[in-house]
Amino acid sequence: MDPQKFEDECFHAHNAYRKAHGVGPLEKDPDLTKEAQHWAEQLTKIGKLEHSDKDGLGENIAYRSGRPFNGFIISKMWYDEVDDYSFSMNKSANGRPVGHFTQIVWKNTEKAGFGVSTAPNGRIYACGNYTSQGNVGGQFKENVLPKSAKIDLPQKHIEETGKGEGERRDVTLPADTGAPTPGTTETRKTEIFTQNNVLMKKTIITTTTVVETPGGGWSSSTSSRWEVEVLDGDEIDDEEEDSDSDEDIHDGVNDMSKLEAKSFRKSMLKQINRFRRGHGAPKLKTSKELTKDAQKHALKMLKNDQLIDYSDNNCGQTLAVNMPRPRGDEIALIWYDENEEYDYINPISNDSNKNFTQLVWSGSEKIGVGVASNKEGETYVIALYQPKGNIPDQFKEKVN
Repeated sequence: MDPQKFEDECFHAHNAYRKAHGVGPLEKDPDLTKEAQHWAEQLTKIGKLEHSDKDGLGENIAYRSGRPFNGFIISKMWYDEVDDYSFSMNKSANGRPVGHFTQIVWKNTEKAGFGVSTAPNGRIYACGNYTSQGNVGGQFKENVLPKSAKIDLPQKHIEETGKGEGERRDVTLPADTGAPTPGTTETRKTEIFTQNNVLMKKTIITTTTVVETPGGGWSSSTSSRWEVEVLDGDEIDDEEEDSDSDEDIHDGVNDMSKLEAKSFRKSMLKQINRFRRGHGAPKLKTSKELTKDAQKHALKMLKNDQLIDYSDNNCGQTLAVNMPRPRGDEIALIWYDENEEYDYINPISNDSNKNFTQLVWSGSEKIGVGVASNKEGETYVIALYQPKGNIPDQFKEKVN
């Protein structure tokens, strides 16, 4: 990935977000770019997200694996925390991380630099450094201003949710950031959440029309509507409702509430079972014991700040770490996307596809999901399966 192009995309997106919040644009600073690029490269060596702790610098970090990645996508990942920010309370409305968003729009921040680096395993790390530093205690009200104008990204990337079997959430981008494409587009952004112990789905449908003006410019109009529906319960196991596996989930390291963890598990299970149905595999049922064991292991990984294989060989497993904090269906999609590395003609499991093959293994019947996330949004996830999958000489039979 070209670091210069990535940085240009970050500045394009950052300054569009800042303008929408009534603050001035960021200027490029070669020293900050050098620091950010150096730290992005260090992250590929460390193999995990870790702040550089440079005095006097604001810093946003992120990584992505197996999915589209560029400066627009990363900036939007950070900015989307705006949904969890309360401008009346000048802090997070629900305890979820908002520091990436607040740093992007911090009024007193004037300069920035961005870096990107790809690890040998394909994971791409990004770092943004800012000065003057944002997220200073007691200064949020005057530095994090409400949105006062439209976000002026005519060809901004959009999140779409597909329909039908194997539903997935894709990010699409224009070929370049030049003139917009005329016409009308409809985009959908979905959110899975729990309300009164009922799993709900909110879909925001945005229609954008772009037309060329007589003077050779462009004009766009946007309208949005919301749809909320109760998700069908045929893929959600009621056993999870009575599970006591997350009684001690909030322990000072883990910052994820019981309700958030439950919503995460249900979102993940629903998506996994959709994928399994597309491969002719039976629906997985939630196991209290597996959930309890998985949650303990997720907390262990968070405390050690690294992915750790589960030691019980009687269980299959899929592991992930992600930042910012994801939804359960997003992690299921990351695992499922490994199908592109699976050869159905000469089927074998390896590090590049083992999460996919376990996820759709037709012999597995039960699942338990553990999830733990810190205040910065770094999230560790494990799913345990019984009977275990990825058994040699059974791939043709079990992975359809």
